[in-house]
Amino acid sequence: MSRAPCPKCRDEGKDRSGDNMYVYGDGHGFCHSCKTRFNPSEIKGGKPMSYEKRSTLTLEQVETYPLAYDKTRGYSKEVAEHFGIRGSVDTTTGVVDTIYYPYRSPDSGAIEGYKVRRMPKEFRPSVGKIGKSFFGMEQAVKPRPYLLLTEGEEDCMAATEMVLANKAFDVMSLPNGASMCAAISDSTDLLMKYKRVYLCLDPDKPGRIATEEIADFVAPLTTVKIVECDPAVGDAGDYLASGNAKMFIKILKAAKEYTPEGVINGMDIDLASLLKPLPEGYPVPFEGLNEKLHGVRKAEIVTVCAGSGVGKSTMTKELACSLIDQGLKVAIVALEDQMEVAAQSLLAIAMNIPLNKFRFHPPTEAEVEPYYKKYIASGNVYFYKHFAGINAPSLMNKLYYYAKSEAVDFIILDHLSMVISATESNNERKDIDTLMTNLAKMVVETGVGLIQVVHLKRSGGDKSFAKGGEVELTDLRGSAALEQMSWTVIGMERDQQGEDSDFSKVRVLKNRTFGFTGIADTLKFDTVTGRLKSVPPTSLRPVDGDAIGEVA
Repeated sequence: MSRAPCPKCRDEGKDRSGDNMYVYGDGHGFCHSCKTRFNPSEIKGGKPMSYEKRSTLTLEQVETYPLAYDKTRGYSKEVAEHFGIRGSVDTTTGVVDTIYYPYRSPDSGAIEGYKVRRMPKEFRPSVGKIGKSFFGMEQAVKPRPYLLLTEGEEDCMAATEMVLANKAFDVMSLPNGASMCAAISDSTDLLMKYKRVYLCLDPDKPGRIATEEIADFVAPLTTVKIVECDPAVGDAGDYLASGNAKMFIKILKAAKEYTPEGVINGMDIDLASLLKPLPEGYPVPFEGLNEKLHGVRKAEIVTVCAGSGVGKSTMTKELACSLIDQGLKVAIVALEDQMEVAAQSLLAIAMNIPLNKFRFHPPTEAEVEPYYKKYIASGNVYFYKHFAGINAPSLMNKLYYYAKSEAVDFIILDHLSMVISATESNNERKDIDTLMTNLAKMVVETGVGLIQVVHLKRSGGDKSFAKGGEVELTDLRGSAALEQMSWTVIGMERDQQGEDSDFSKVRVLKNRTFGFTGIADTLKFDTVTGRLKSVPPTSLRPVDGDAIGEVA
C-alpha cells in the first residue's frame, strides 16, 4: 500500500499534503477524506490519472443566477457585487444554498469558471475552468499601490470590507491547495505591479508553511509583508465575523517586512559580538596537538582519520577520558564495540591498564570501583547499546536525544562508516553528504561537540597507510563533505610493521578556527599502561611553513 494525492480533493482546494488517497495492492485507490473510490484503470504507476470531474452546469446558466452571498460573514452587498459572486436558492426554503465565485482569465479578464460552494462549506465540482488565476484578478487592470493576498474567497471579501476606507489596497485570494504556489509562479508580472504585497494566510501550520514558500518566491519581485493573524481569533473572515475589524486593521499596519532566512543586514550585527574573544577550547591530553588546536570546542565537528589499526579509536577514548576529567558530560557511540567493551576500554585507559590485560585478567571490584563511579556510573557518561548497524535517520534521532534531552557536552562517534554501511543505498557519496550536513546542523543547533572517527580510502601509493603513509584530506573515504563540514580534521600515521611501530605521527589536516596545520605531535603507545603519550617536542623535526600553517 502507498499514498498519493487525491485529485478530487485537490480540485476542491484540499489535500495540501498530497497523501489523502491510499493505493492498495490490487491497484485500486480510496480517499479516506472525500470517500471517493478510484478503479485500477484510473491509477497508473501508483498515482492517480487526471481527474477532471466538472459540474454539468454551464457558465451561461450560472450567469442567470442573482447576486447572493453569505450574510453571516459580515461583508456588505457592495463587496459581493464588486466580486460578482452569484448564488442559487433552495426553492423549498427560499434560502441561498449554493454560492458561485467567479474566476477570470489573467489575460482578457473574462470569466472562465466558477468555484462552487454548497452552504455552509462543502465545495462541489467547479463550473468551467478555474485554472491558476487569483480570485479578484479583475482589480489588476488598474492596480493600487498595495496587494493583500488571502487564502480563500470568503477571507478575500471579508478583508475587502475591512479595508474599504483605505484606497491603497487591492485584495485578492490565492487558489487553495496544490495550485497555490503554481498560481504565484504564473503571476510574476501581476505581482511586480505592486509596491508591496501583504500575505494574510490562515494562522495554522499549513498556512505558515505556505506563507514561507510564497514569501520566498515573491520577495525578489517586490516588498513582502506578513500579516500575523491571532490564532485565537482566526483568519481574516473570522476577524470580520467576530466584530474585530479594527483589530485586523491594526495587525495589517503592524505587518513586518519579510526577510528570507539567513539574510542579515550588517546594521543588525552588534559590534560587541565581533570583538568578543574566542574562548579557549577544552584541553586535549597531547601537548603538541593542544598547541595547534587550542583544545576542542563545543558546537564543532572534529574528525579523526587513519588507516586501520593505527590507533584512532584509542585516541578518541583518550579524548573522552580527558573531557570526563574536566567535568563534562560525554556520550560514547561505539558502533564497532558492544556497550560493555566500550565501557571496559574507558576504564582501562583511566586505570593505565592495557585493554587486553583488563579483559583477560580483570582487576578486582575494589580496585575498579572508584574509576567505575567516575568514568561510567557518575551520571555524566552515556553509552549506546546496539545489536547491529544503525541507519542515518535513527542515528540522528539518538544524537539529538543526547544533545537536547540529556544536555551532553560532547559525543564520541566511532565510526561513521558503520552508519553508511547500514544505509540501504548504492550511493555512498550522497549518503555521506546528507549525513554530514545533518551532523553539522545538529552541532550548530544544539551546541554539542562531536568527535567522530572516519576511515580512509585504500592507499594507492608506494607507501600504504599500514606502513606509515602520509595522510591527506583527499584520502578521506566517501565524500568531500567530510572535509567541508568538519571544523577540524586530525590524521594519524603509523608504520605497524616498522621498528618504531609504537610511535604515531599526528597531523592536523584542517583547522578552521585557528588555521595552523601540519605535524602536531608524535604519540607513543605505552605497552605497559595501554596509554598514548606525547613524545617531547624537542624530538620533533620542524616542518617548513608550519609556524604559519594553512588557513582553512
